[in-house]
Amino acid sequence: MAGIKRTSADKWFSDYIRARDNWTCQRCGRKFPDYIEGGDNTALGGLDNAHCFTRGHNLVRFEPNNAVALCYGCHSYLDANPTEKFSFFEDRVGTETFEDMRIKSHLPYKGIKKDQKEIAKKYRDLFRGLI
Repeated sequence: MAGIKRTSADKWFSDYIRARDNWTCQRCGRKFPDYIEGGDNTALGGLDNAHCFTRGHNLVRFEPNNAVALCYGCHSYLDANPTEKFSFFEDRVGTETFEDMRIKSHLPYKGIKKDQKEIAKKYRDLFRGLI
């Protein structure tokens, strides 16, 4: 997303979501190679951490229900078709959770910068617990 810097918290959150989703696109089912600690993981570049409500919505930016592993093609398709994107996420997390995220996505959260280190540590630890 233009204008939003990718932080260490974003990196670890992204890695966690992709590992949580077993390195598999949650829309088409395409399987990517598993992460290799210290190895060449360039093949994973085509598997995105896709947000329902974009990273600019700080209150849900690091909410696992707001993110899913999608291949580049499925990510691009859903971003270009917001009605289908919202239906996809609502089907995935349920109406109540989806509505809660939708409401939170419009609320301000100014503390994101000071919380970055803690967020990065949380998702780094969760990621390492999955690999």
